[in-house]
Amino acid sequence: PAAARNLALSRLPADTDYVMFLDADDLLLPDAVEYALREGAGAELVLFGFSIQQPDGGLRDYGEPEQHLEHAALGENLGRLYRANLLNQVWAKLFTASLVEGLRFPDYRWGEDRLFLFDCLEQCERICVLPACKYQYVMHEGESLISKYYERKFLVCLEADEKAQALCRRFAVTDDADFRYMFLKSVFSCLTTLFSPGCPAD
Repeated sequence: PAAARNLALSRLPADTDYVMFLDADDLLLPDAVEYALREGAGAELVLFGFSIQQPDGGLRDYGEPEQHLEHAALGENLGRLYRANLLNQVWAKLFTASLVEGLRFPDYRWGEDRLFLFDCLEQCERICVLPACKYQYVMHEGESLISKYYERKFLVCLEADEKAQALCRRFAVTDDADFRYMFLKSVFSCLTTLFSPGCPAD
């Protein structure tokens, strides 16, 4: 995904105003773009709700109440948004073209979305959080990237934690408990994948 997204970012027309990422096997509701543009006007980054469609067809919704956050309020809310699973993926979001200008995804097979988002947040001043679930992430049968062994996964966790600490400094976060929790959760995920079929130590 990183290579394809980077190619697209490198070829954005000069008059591009906004960028949105969509995975080929997911579903974007017909009014998602209109909703994000209308309700998130003035924000550099718009986060809206999403649903995860389980292989059995069941849906689990993720979202937060509507919020319009500027620099001072971002420090108070970033950790909570991270823990609420809104800062782990680049889909279900609308970016201004100026925010992503010059940014690229690192070439990893796991965690590259989070690293890209943290780079965006390093230069972002206005975020809008919208509650409606307008994106459906479709899970398929079999081993997912979350549960699959990846030899560079722990290195990505460390890199994400370094970027998270930089965000805490930038936004003067005084309580980083949510960031600590997410780091430990990522490390635990690394440990559990040691028992997956693809792990060479298995």
